[in-house]
Parts: sequence; C-alpha cells; structure tokens
Amino acid sequence: PKTTYLVTVQTGDVKYAGTDANVFIQICGKDGKATRKIKLDDARNNFERGATEQFKLEAPDVGTISHIIVGHDNFGPGAGWFLDEVKIKRYILKKEANKYVKKEEKKREKKEQALRKSRENSPDQKRKKRRDEDSEEEEEDNRRKLVPPLYEECVFPCNEWLANDEGDGLVEKELKCASSMLRFSKDEQEEKVHYTVIVHTGNVKFAGTDADVFIQMFGENGRCSRRTKLDDSKNNFEKGMEDIFELDDINLGTLSHIVIGHDDSGMGAGWFLDDVIIRKHLSQKEIKAH
Repeated sequence: PKTTYLVTVQTGDVKYAGTDANVFIQICGKDGKATRKIKLDDARNNFERGATEQFKLEAPDVGTISHIIVGHDNFGPGAGWFLDEVKIKRYILKKEANKYVKKEEKKREKKEQALRKSRENSPDQKRKKRRDEDSEEEEEDNRRKLVPPLYEECVFPCNEWLANDEGDGLVEKELKCASSMLRFSKDEQEEKVHYTVIVHTGNVKFAGTDADVFIQMFGENGRCSRRTKLDDSKNNFEKGMEDIFELDDINLGTLSHIVIGHDDSGMGAGWFLDDVIIRKHLSQKEIKAH
C-alpha cells in the first residue's frame, strides 16, 4: 500500500552550497522495503544556499524508516551541493496504527494488574492512598496515549558536500536516521520552550573563528531540535570569550547530547571550543509537575 511522505530538505548556508542538478531520494525501511529513487522537483529554483524546501511524495509504505539514500546527477556547472539535513514525516496507515494501539493497550493492562496486586498486598493505607492517586493519574495518561499515531518523524543529519570535487567526492550518500519519534494528533500544537546556550571559546592562540557556527540539541526521549546557526550579529567566538544565545525550540525533555560545529568558511576557520552550557527553561507543565 502507498502512503504519504513529507520530505523537508535543508541546503547548507555555505559558499556555493546550492545546486541546479537533479536531486533524488530513496527511503528505506528496517524490514528491507524501499521506495524507488524519487526525483525531488516542484518546478521552482530548488536547493539554493540556505533554503528549506518541502516535497510531498506518494510512495509504497516502507514501515519504520532506517535510512535514506540522497544524491544528484551531477548535471550542470558547479553541480556540487552542500546538504545540511533531511527530515521525513511518514504518515502511518490504519493497519499499523491499530497494531500500535493494541500493543499499548496490552502494556497498560499489565501495568494496571501490577498496580492492583501491589494495592492488595500493601499494609500501609496512607501509602496505598497515595499510590491510588498516582495510579489514577498514570492510567489517565495511558488512556490519552491510546490514540493512533499520525506519523513517524525522522531526522537525517548530513552537513557534508555531495560533490565530485569536494569532501569524499561522492554525489550520493546513505544517511542514517539520527532520531525518530511517533507523533500524535495532540502533538500537532506542541508548546515550545526556551533554551539559553552559553559557548566558551578556549583561551589559546588562534582559538577564535569567523566561520558560521551551528548547534543541534538531542533529548533522552529521542527527539532533536532543528540545526540552528549561532549568530547575534556580534563578533562571536573570539579567543577566551563567552557568547550567550537565546533559542526557542520544541521541548526535548532531559538533554542527552548536542552536535556542534561550523562551516569552515573564511581564513583560519579552525576553532578551539572550551565548553558549552545549556539552560533549559521549564515549560508550564513541567513547573506544575515540580
């Protein structure tokens, strides 16, 4: 059966990043299923430097996505392309959605049975009452979760050239899914939270850089932020300096790691990074929970 894929392509913001070559994508699932190579073209001037473009594709459902193959035909002068990242939303078919709901329902039933058993064996009535209240809240949370997922959202970072005269010389690359998340109807209008990112450049000779620096944050829940350029129009990232950036992005929960780097533009682009501190400002829901 066919499904809908919404493919978002981010071309890097580096010199000569854009391409007029014909770009294609192939989407591959964990079970070995794959789409054909599909040309990404909507009759506009696609894949210009720093541009974000979306393509809606109808193709066979590959199930849970494991990786993609993305590339171009190297057509035209200066065909090289600097790809930042690709995001894909795979809309889930009814059969798979129903399987998910049944699986979650079984998990919920097991939890409820375990909770009932623990209540029966508990001698302490106060603790029992507290557990009852907690379990009621947990059961309500579980009920809310028992809705079919709308789509699977996958992120495929690249941050490399697809060019025969840059990098590894390849114009076609296989990109692994770095983060995957099932999304539900209640997530469509999710709240954003505020992050303060503090970057310390090392105090060593030639530590600073004038290159364009970016950051991407990852949460323990498997979600990730967009790749964000760190720039507030000052002369950032000088030797021994502290730079502070205020960002708004989706709630990633507890942060697990970050990816930070630069585009290597300009003379002496090398950068000695000392450390990065991130302060996540709690959402209203998290404040209530505390």
